[in-house]
Amino acid sequence: MTSPIGPRPSVARRCLRWPPGLACGVACLLLAGCYGLRPTPQPIPSVQLAAGSAGDRCLVLLLPGRGDGPGDYQQAGFASIAAASGEVTADLVAVDAHMGYYRDRSVVERLRQDFVAPARAEGRRVWLVGISLGGLGAVLYAAEHPEDVEGVVLLSPFLGKGAALDEVEAAGELAAWEPGDAAARGLWFRLWKHLQELTAQQPDNGAAAPSLYLGYGDGDRLGRSHRLLARELPPGHVLHVEGGHDWRTWKELWNGFTAAGVPYCGG
Repeated sequence: MTSPIGPRPSVARRCLRWPPGLACGVACLLLAGCYGLRPTPQPIPSVQLAAGSAGDRCLVLLLPGRGDGPGDYQQAGFASIAAASGEVTADLVAVDAHMGYYRDRSVVERLRQDFVAPARAEGRRVWLVGISLGGLGAVLYAAEHPEDVEGVVLLSPFLGKGAALDEVEAAGELAAWEPGDAAARGLWFRLWKHLQELTAQQPDNGAAAPSLYLGYGDGDRLGRSHRLLARELPPGHVLHVEGGHDWRTWKELWNGFTAAGVPYCGG
């Protein structure tokens, strides 16, 4: 069941202090400019963009990037692209999982309680699609609850920066990277440790883990991290196009993945 989207509040006049934690650390870095924070209602507001066909047992959750929301998915025509492809017949639900939920470290638990757990209780399969910050949220969810989701599609995900990327790149492949105590080394080391575990357990490798798909624009400012992750994924799980970090590129990637028959919920 979807909840209405209310108006966005005005920008706050003061910065907030952040407790420790991966999601909070992410929020702290992204909000270094002291952006205003929106309320975090429970359940997370959402908009159903498309209803699955009769008898369909699949839910696809769409997670937005920073500053975006369900309406942006709607305006970009994600539902009509999926319908035109004939490959995606699932319920498409765009979730207003904005920065506030990362700041208070509730994004994973709210997604689970508000959407994933009810769907699984009905015997439905779940996929996550995340753009930019939403891609980070999808990785966090898959790392914490891999048994909950069948697949994850990352479109230009925000996957960190700095020394963690330097080390992963120098290792040659993610499996060879030895981060030591990643938990003590900072949020991006913890994130890439999660990715190391998820990529090692891909279904193509004979393990049971969410299928990971990655799409990005060749000119994306976050492209370095995308290329590092791309080299770890099975053939056919990576799509890159000309473009940057924008909705035109994400729309093209979504169209490319649906046209290629990415098996959303085993479709």
